[in-house]
Amino acid sequence: MARVLVPLLSFGRIKVEDLYAAGTGFNWQGLKHQENDGYLLSSGMSTFLAALFWVLCLIAYLAATRGF
Repeated sequence: MARVLVPLLSFGRIKVEDLYAAGTGFNWQGLKHQENDGYLLSSGMSTFLAALFWVLCLIAYLAATRGF
């Protein structure tokens, strides 16, 4: 999910690393600056963002159906 949403929401400035790549040199946010003035998001952070997206979708669904 993050492999699709992150590049769309960042207008192509952030690309996502391959899922099982073992990259190094990422900052605490999971980003690494590239030579083409873009950024690369680590696979671990992209997995976390995808899980966070689905948790927020579940919360929104529960709030809408339960009437919170």
